[in-house]
Amino acid sequence: MNYKLLLLILLFFQITINSYSQTIQKGRVLEKDSHRTPIENAEIVVKNAAPANSGTDGKYKLVFKRKTQGEIIFVDSICKKGYELVNETQIKDWILSDIKDFDIILCKEGLLKESREHFYHIGKSHYEDEFKRKSSEIVSLKLANKISENEYNKKLKEILDEKQKSIEQLNYYSDLLSRYNTDDLSEIEQKAYQFSKDGRIDEAIQVYENEKLLTKFIKNESLKQQFNTDLESMVPSIRRYAELCAFAGGYNNYDKASECYKAIALSDTTNFDYVFDFALFLSTEWNHNDAIKWYKIALRYVKNNYQDANVLNLLAVSEYYMKLYSDAQKNYILSLELSKNTKWINNISLKARTLDNLGVLYQTLEQYDKAEMYHSEALGNYKKIVQSNPTLSNKYDLAKCLNNFATYYHKIEQYKYAEDNFIKSINIYKELADSLPDTYCGDLADAYHSYAFLLQDTKQYEKAENNLLISLNLFSSLCIKDDHNFRNVALSYKDLAELYINIGQYDKAELKLQFITDNYKKWCSDGDLAIIYNLMGIAKKKLGKYNEALFNYNESLILKKEWRNSIDNEEKYNYSVTVNNLGVLLYEIQNYDSADINLIEALNIRTELEKANKAKYVTSILETLSDIISLKMRVNQYKQAEIYIDKELDIYRELSKIYPSKYKSIFASILFNASTNYFEMQFYEKTIEVLNEDLGIVKQLAKNNPENYNEDIPMILINIANLRYSLRQFDQAQKTYIEALDNYKSFAKTDPIKYDTLIAELLNTMAWIFYKNNLPKAISNALEAIKLYNSLILNNPDLKSKLSICMARMSRYMIINHQFSEGERYANKSIETNNTINSSYKNLAHSLLYQGKYQDALNLYTKIKSDVSLKTQILSDFDEFEKAGITHPDVLKIREILNNK
Repeated sequence: MNYKLLLLILLFFQITINSYSQTIQKGRVLEKDSHRTPIENAEIVVKNAAPANSGTDGKYKLVFKRKTQGEIIFVDSICKKGYELVNETQIKDWILSDIKDFDIILCKEGLLKESREHFYHIGKSHYEDEFKRKSSEIVSLKLANKISENEYNKKLKEILDEKQKSIEQLNYYSDLLSRYNTDDLSEIEQKAYQFSKDGRIDEAIQVYENEKLLTKFIKNESLKQQFNTDLESMVPSIRRYAELCAFAGGYNNYDKASECYKAIALSDTTNFDYVFDFALFLSTEWNHNDAIKWYKIALRYVKNNYQDANVLNLLAVSEYYMKLYSDAQKNYILSLELSKNTKWINNISLKARTLDNLGVLYQTLEQYDKAEMYHSEALGNYKKIVQSNPTLSNKYDLAKCLNNFATYYHKIEQYKYAEDNFIKSINIYKELADSLPDTYCGDLADAYHSYAFLLQDTKQYEKAENNLLISLNLFSSLCIKDDHNFRNVALSYKDLAELYINIGQYDKAELKLQFITDNYKKWCSDGDLAIIYNLMGIAKKKLGKYNEALFNYNESLILKKEWRNSIDNEEKYNYSVTVNNLGVLLYEIQNYDSADINLIEALNIRTELEKANKAKYVTSILETLSDIISLKMRVNQYKQAEIYIDKELDIYRELSKIYPSKYKSIFASILFNASTNYFEMQFYEKTIEVLNEDLGIVKQLAKNNPENYNEDIPMILINIANLRYSLRQFDQAQKTYIEALDNYKSFAKTDPIKYDTLIAELLNTMAWIFYKNNLPKAISNALEAIKLYNSLILNNPDLKSKLSICMARMSRYMIINHQFSEGERYANKSIETNNTINSSYKNLAHSLLYQGKYQDALNLYTKIKSDVSLKTQILSDFDEFEKAGITHPDVLKIREILNNK
C-alpha cells in the first residue's frame, strides 16, 4: 500500500474538514421581568450567519462558517412583533463564545418608554428635594450668621451646578435603569431596585451599602477566601450600585460611582471591559485627564479592530477637550484606518462619528479644507445609516452632523450652504422632538440658537430675532419639567439682548438684560453674569448712562478677575473685552489717564493671546490699537500715537500678505485713515509715504475689481498732490495732479456722465493752484473745465454754481494776463450763471478799473466794501496785481475809499 498517498489523502481530508468547520452561538430569547419566560419566533439576523428564529423554549442557534471564538458578532436586527429589544447595549459588545450562552431580553412594545419616563420623573423629583433640603440648610446658616453673603452665594451656586449636572445625565441613567431585567438580580438587588422604582433612592443606595459590597470587593484576596466569593461574579452588582449612585446625582454619589468603577478596573487591569467602563464613566463626568490614562490602558487589551477603533475615537474626544489637538488628530486617524475597510453597520456608525469628530477638530484648528472633507464624508455615511436603519438615535446623529457642517460653512462665510444645513438639521430635530420632547427639545432649541447667529451675520435681523425667540420659548417650556433650563432661558435672553445691541436697539437690550438679573440671576454662573454685565455696560453707554455703564463694567471685571491669568484663552479674551470696553467708556467721559491704563492692559492681554493663536486673536489687537490711537490723538500725544499707528500698519501689512483676499482691501482703508492721522499731526512727509503705499495697494485691487476701486486711485493722487503743493514741491505736485487727471479721463471713456464732472472739477482746481507759476497752463485748464461744465449743466443744472466759480477765477486769470476786457466778459458770465458768487463782482470791478472805467468800477467797489472779508481780498488783489506789473492810477483812489472807514 502507498502510505505516502494515504497520508496526503488524509491531510487533504483534514484541511477540507477544517475549511468548512462551523462555530455556533447558542442562547435564549426571554421576556424582561418574567422569571425567565421564553419568547418564541423572534428573528435574529446577524452578519456572516444564517438568520435564526427562537423556538418554543426561547432557544436559538446561530451558525457561523467564517468566524472563530472571541470575535465580535455584529447584529443587524432582532425582531418580534409587538416587542422591543431591552439589552441593546450588551448586544453591541456580543463576543462569539461556545461556552457561554447569550440571552436576548425583549419586552412588550412601549414598556421601555413608560419605564424610562417613570425613572425620569423619580430622578427629577429627587434632585428637586435634594436642592430644597440643601438650600434650606444654607439659608439657616446665613440667618444664623454662620456664613457670609458671599459664602451663601457660593454654596447656592454649588448646589445649583450639582443639580444641573444631575439633570443633564438623567436621560441616560433613566434609560439604563428602565432596561434592568429583575430576573438577573439577586434578592438584595431586587429590593434595592424596587426602592428606586418607588422613588426611595436613598434607601436603595443604603441596601447596597449595608451589604458592604464595595468593601468586600476591594479587600480582595482575604475576603475572597473568607466569604468564598468569586470576585468576577460580584462585578455586575458593583456596576449596578455605581449606576444607581450616578442616577441619584450629587457630587457625593458621583464619587461613590467613581469608586465602584475604579475598584472594578483595578481588580483586573488586563480586563478590557473593566478598564473601558471606568474610562467611559470618567469621560462622561468630564474628567478627561484621567479618562485619557484609562483609555490608553484599555487599548492594550482590545479584542478586535472594532473595539480598538472605538477606544481610539473616545480617547481622541477626551484629548480634544483637553486641547491636546495633535494627539487627538493622530488617534482619530488611527481609528479611521482600523474601520475603513469594514462594512458592518456598527463600524459605519463609528466611522461616521470619527469623521465628524475630525471635522470639528479641523474647524478648531482652522484647517477648513480638511474640515470640509471629513464633515462631507461623515454626512454621506450618516445618510446611508439613516436610510437603512432610521432609528431616532441615528437620525439624531445625522442632525448633529448637519449642524456641525453648518457651523463649518458659517465660519468660512459660505452662508447659503450654512443656512441649508441648519434648516435640514432643525427639521430633523423637530421630528425627534415630536417623538420624544423631553429628550430632543433642548437640541432643537440649540439648533435654532445656532441658526440665529448665522442670520445675524448675514444681516437678516428679523429672522434672527424670530429664531432666538423660538429657542427661548422651547427652553422656557422645558423649564416646566427641568428647571435647570432656566439657565438656558437666561442665556437666550442674553443673546437676544446682544442682537438688539448689534442693530442699535439699545433700550430693548437694556430691558432684556435687566430682566435676566431681576429673574434669573441665581441660575447663572459667575461667567454668565460677567458677560451679561459687560453687555449692560455697552447698552447703557450707548444710551448715555455713563455712570451706570461704568458700574456694570466694574461688576463684570470683579466676576472675571480670575480670568486675567486663566489658562483658558477664551476666558482671558473675555476679560480683555470688558477691560477694552471700560477703556473706551473712560475715554468718552474724558478720563484719559484711566482710559489709557485700561486700553494698554487690554492690548497686553491680547498680545499674549496672539502668541498662542495668531489667526484667532490678531484682530482683537487691531481693535485695541485703533482705540489707543484715537486716545493718543485726542490728548495730542503724537509721538506715542505714531508708535501705535506703525504697529497697526505692520500687522495689517503682514495680514494682507498672508490673507490677501480678506485683508488687502481693509489694509488700504487703514492706510488712508493713518494718512489722515499723520496729516493731523503735521507729519506731512510720512503722510505722503503712507498715501503712496495705499495707492500701490488700491491699484492692485482695481485690476480685479475696477468698479469698487478705480475712483479711489485719482482721489489718493489728488491728496498726495495737495500735500506736495503745500510743501512747495510744485513739479512733483503737478505731475501727480496730471496722473490723477489722466486716470479720470481714462475712466470717462466708459462712464462720461460720472467722470466728466470730476475732470472739470480737477481742471478747475489745477488752474487755481498753478496760475501763479504757469498762467498759460492755468488758462488752458480753466477753458477745458468751462467747456465741460457748459455741456454738463444741460443735464445737471446743479453744476451752475461750480461753472460760475470757474468763470470767476477765469476772470482773474485774464486780468493777470492783461486781458481786461476778457476779464470783464468772464466775470459777467459768472454773474449770469449764478449771481451769488461774490468773487465774480470783485473781479468784474477789477476788470472795469484796469480798463479805465472808473465810475462803473467805483459803483461796484462801493457796493461790496461793506463785506469786510471782500474788502480785504480786494486790497490783497491790488498787491498781487502790482507784483505782476499790473497798475493803474485809479487804484490809489479805490484804496483810499476802501480804507476810509
